[in-house]
Amino acid sequence: MTTVTVIRDYIQQHGLKQRHIAARAGIAEKTLSLILCGKRQLRADEFIGLCRALNLDLVDFIDQQAS
Repeated sequence: MTTVTVIRDYIQQHGLKQRHIAARAGIAEKTLSLILCGKRQLRADEFIGLCRALNLDLVDFIDQQAS
């Protein structure tokens, strides 16, 4: 599972709005949309912001991706 797939699935499974997550992560909603549909690469700073917005510790995220 890719990083973006894990993030996209987490957002969908928890019924979260992309607008809300993008605002909490400090990125534009359009940017998040492009990342989630695979049209743009996810930068490290955006990844960290998304983990914070989703209340995921980076270690927890790695554990989710591995399973």
